[in-house]
Amino acid sequence: MKAVCQALGLARSHIHALKHRPASWSDGRTGRTPAADAQLVIDIRQQIAELPSYGYRRACALVGATAIREDNLLVVHCVDVPALQDSRACHIC
Repeated sequence: MKAVCQALGLARSHIHALKHRPASWSDGRTGRTPAADAQLVIDIRQQIAELPSYGYRRACALVGATAIREDNLLVVHCVDVPALQDSRACHIC
């Protein structure tokens, strides 16, 4: 088993976990329904239109700060924006 895992570049603990997981297990990262992000896209595009030299990280920070000031429950993670762009097949920035 050790030689096979070394040849494949996998950890033995990972193979053990794969082999012994329940049949009902499903990957939580797949099959997620997208969040209602239309307003988020509008807010980010508005920030970028006002300050075009800003990148998506700074624009997301401004959107998040604005949401906090307005007592919205909007949480913006800048690492989600590239995934948002890919899922919508568009460029926000």
